[in-house]
Amino acid sequence: GPVWWSDDTQLRLADLEREYENLHAALRWLTQAMAADTAQQLAGALAFFWILRGRVSEGRGWLRRVLELPSSGAGSDLARASALVGLVHVETLTAERLQAQATATAGLDAARVVGNAPLLAQALLGRGWLTWFVDHDFSTARAQLHEALGIAEAADLQGLAAVIRERLAALLC
Repeated sequence: GPVWWSDDTQLRLADLEREYENLHAALRWLTQAMAADTAQQLAGALAFFWILRGRVSEGRGWLRRVLELPSSGAGSDLARASALVGLVHVETLTAERLQAQATATAGLDAARVVGNAPLLAQALLGRGWLTWFVDHDFSTARAQLHEALGIAEAADLQGLAAVIRERLAALLC
């Protein structure tokens, strides 16, 4: 989530690297136990770890696996939205950009339903970037990224806001 867009990202990455075997074991156990909500929440939280550590294929595999688990109902919307938004950013880095677009639409819809501002900003970032990168639809991409920026700034997520500004600047190049 938003912690990846902060000044202490490197410290968080080091902490997760030290605990990665335990986190991996937890994901295996949660998946085998069909604990969809917790598995999706954990995998969604690890998405940017996988990206920043170059483990995109592993992350894509886990995120897809946990999203296939049957939902347990109450509280599952936020966990599912988190995993979908994480998968958007992972798939964006692969050659599967058409799949990423479908995931981005589902992730954005899910993020809007749960109303979690940081998650919504990340979903809009992913969808906006793909709208520009794949569809070459500058005006829609710009609108999505501006909406993401407004949400990130309102939530005081300055690191995320900086990334969104960087993407907006790239649209102009």
